Amino acid sequence: MVSPTDVDDDRRRLLAGVGVAAFGDLGIGVRGDGGEGSGGSEQNGDGDSADGTDERSGVHPDWRTRGFDAGNTSYNHATTGPTERGRPTWHFWEFTTGPVVADGTVYVGGRGGWGDDRTSDGVYAVDPETGELEWEATFEDASFGRPTVSGGTVYAFGSEDVLYALDAATGEERWRYADAANVGTPVVADGTVFLGGRQRLVALDAETGAHRWEYDAADGIAYSPAVRRGRVFASEGTWRVSDHRLHAFDAATGERRWTYEYPDDCEFVRIAPTVGEETVFVGGGSHDIDDGLGRVVALDANTGDVAWSWVGEEPMNQTMALAHDTLYVPTKGAFTALDATTGEERWQFAVDSADRNPMARIDRFSPPAVVGDTVYVGGYDAAVYALDTRSGECRWRYALGEMSRASSQPAVVDGTVYVACDHLYALAETGDASVEANFVFENTGPGPEHEIRVGRRVTFWGRLTTGPIARYEWDFTGDGTADATGQFANYTYEESGKKTATLRAVGADGRTDTMTRAVRVRPTVDS
Repeated sequence: MVSPTDVDDDRRRLLAGVGVAAFGDLGIGVRGDGGEGSGGSEQNGDGDSADGTDERSGVHPDWRTRGFDAGNTSYNHATTGPTERGRPTWHFWEFTTGPVVADGTVYVGGRGGWGDDRTSDGVYAVDPETGELEWEATFEDASFGRPTVSGGTVYAFGSEDVLYALDAATGEERWRYADAANVGTPVVADGTVFLGGRQRLVALDAETGAHRWEYDAADGIAYSPAVRRGRVFASEGTWRVSDHRLHAFDAATGERRWTYEYPDDCEFVRIAPTVGEETVFVGGGSHDIDDGLGRVVALDANTGDVAWSWVGEEPMNQTMALAHDTLYVPTKGAFTALDATTGEERWQFAVDSADRNPMARIDRFSPPAVVGDTVYVGGYDAAVYALDTRSGECRWRYALGEMSRASSQPAVVDGTVYVACDHLYALAETGDASVEANFVFENTGPGPEHEIRVGRRVTFWGRLTTGPIARYEWDFTGDGTADATGQFANYTYEESGKKTATLRAVGADGRTDTMTRAVRVRPTVDS
């Protein structure tokens, strides 16, 4: 069985023993482990953004960390994004993780590439207008996850579980912390770096890397923590083992304030908590990808009491977004908007059944990014979607033409969506609107996958097609008419010999491109 994986590339290093809980019925308890009160030191605003400022104050329009702010709301109210169309203005051809944007620079982690012989990788700083490399910091035998930028410093995990603090202007190393046992992305708030790890939750001085406090987690921290109003929220638990819990800690001292206990049948929580003004939202699902349910629970941030719980028909293990009193929840094959106060469903966007992947057991979205009245989200079909926050209507879709998923959360700043799908792309209103058709195919019936025989179904996959694709048209008979539509199509050849398959890609503005491939069909084994 394929186990659920986090949509962000910076989670690829997660070991199998680190995941935690899904959600069951509300027969759960809250265990108090300390007094109430906000705790922590004097805050600047809520002290929950990546650089210690209130994310709603308009001080910075950047996207400095995964989830936008330390509360992981994934909502940037102080900038704009492309609403009518998204077209590429440049791409960066290193293999990268998800991007962040700060002070006029795009930062990404480098993770090498399949089949190459590099023994080191690092952190890249890229010009947001041109995609040109400004600097790179490389380290032996280390690939890097999505960074966080705060106070002129880039914080990024290397593959050897080392946290690096780099000068944001030059890439020069300032300090490193070598006992991270990393899970997730560094979170910075109020001068402190918070790290989720396989054995502990750690708080470090952001300027020097000095150890401030830690919580020993016997079952490991499931993902990045979230920070707001002097509290740190972190999930603890082990993959497919009961007794999972969400803790709330005093951000300054590490004192535990309360613990929420998940039901015994919970199997995983693979997302960071999302924290609003007074509510913490957590989500997950059962381990069974085909039959599992997706669950979201809203908790009182001060007490851990359950406010409401939502159960969806599809599993989810992607981080959510909170904006406009709405919780945006990515699930398998669908994207759901919930009323953040009541948990009631407002709308749902589903991938067209003709475009869902019949060759994969999972078909999910990336963590969303919300700017203005638009939700930006990557798809497992290697496409980027822009959805209307009020209705869920798809405003535009751009196919990146990659074999990998657009699994990293987009970063949206100053009219541009930055998204990683193996490589890094910048999408804006004005960009390249060209269309390029391309596809692969394989036998999905009995026998070896590349052995095409008479009477066996062949699946054709237009995932390598690039552009603002509105329609995929397939011709398997060579007569110039469409035999099937959709990104995926099935066809069974009834005669042996050299055949052809043609894909015609139609762009949103009417542009088209066509590709034809030869298909050699062999007789059946018995003939």
